[in-house]
Amino acid sequence: LLTRYSTSGPYPNIFNDYSAIAPDASFIVLELGELENKPDLMKAVLFALILNIEEQMYQSPRNQPKMVVIDEAWRLLSGDNQAAARFIEKGYRTARRHYGSFVTITQSIEDFQKSDEAKACWNCSDIKIIMLQNSKAFDDFMLNHKDYFDPYVTSLIKQFKEARNNGFSEFMLQTGRIQSFCRLFVDPFSRVMFSSAG
Repeated sequence: LLTRYSTSGPYPNIFNDYSAIAPDASFIVLELGELENKPDLMKAVLFALILNIEEQMYQSPRNQPKMVVIDEAWRLLSGDNQAAARFIEKGYRTARRHYGSFVTITQSIEDFQKSDEAKACWNCSDIKIIMLQNSKAFDDFMLNHKDYFDPYVTSLIKQFKEARNNGFSEFMLQTGRIQSFCRLFVDPFSRVMFSSAG
């Protein structure tokens, strides 16, 4: 079973070269987009990365701040990859004790309802930032989860506009039971650099 990951297998460099993840690096970005069309390879690489990240999170000094940020988290929280989902759930439940934190970024609040692990991430997260939602998806979410937000908060979230039209970003910051509505203003150059609309 391990032959495919050896030097004679189809991916000799991926599993047998030295890791590019420096253990003493302060900031590491992992981009796995090229593996999307290779699901078996993606699972193996993710498993190796999970082991590496967990070692950094839980074995490094407790006074060293650590953060794992997962963009497009819906891919890992859908329930298809149990190892990745358990890794994220464990992070949300235990990272604080190691002076660490987990951040998941996804397009829709509904993504946090698609699996038990995703629900655990939502429930164990003390800080939430809710930005502009797709109006139909948000309406559907509120139909199925009437008690998540009161009518006033729901109406404010529905009034969020796109940053490129507003000139600023709007979001709701929720810390525990406290909710505040904020606007982020940046200089024009930063606004272009922050935009996902090329």
